[in-house]
Amino acid sequence: MVDTNIAILSGIFTVAFLIMMGLFAISNLLLKVNRDRLVREPRVGLPVVILALMIVFVAIAGNVAMAPVIIGYFAVFFVVALMAMSYTGYRGKVLLALYWIYTRNKKLHIWWWTRDWGIKLIDNMRKSKQQPVIFFAKTDEVQTILSN
Repeated sequence: MVDTNIAILSGIFTVAFLIMMGLFAISNLLLKVNRDRLVREPRVGLPVVILALMIVFVAIAGNVAMAPVIIGYFAVFFVVALMAMSYTGYRGKVLLALYWIYTRNKKLHIWWWTRDWGIKLIDNMRKSKQQPVIFFAKTDEVQTILSN
């Protein structure tokens, strides 16, 4: 997508890394506001957290000023990654919506290459419901597992 341009690709990763650093600073601010009495070490003062957040914003702005095309590519990569992660979380609902669209559109039942989509969608819904789920519990007591 970036036509093997390493400068654009490194800029995309730089922006992603800086956004992650900004999220750490924002989470620290939220901890200070919502859970101030939470015992944790080390503690960082509010001015340091705000300074770190400002440095992140300046660094992102500097990278964008150097190569504005980076934001466009970053947005494309971000949207694609977000859609892929959302699909894994909402696969059943997406498949159900596709099946609903398929049943409402009669032309899809006539064409030879879409004729068996309904069966494939139902099979995919069944497979997604049969996938194992990992559940973490503190103890191995059955009552603890069943109550959750």
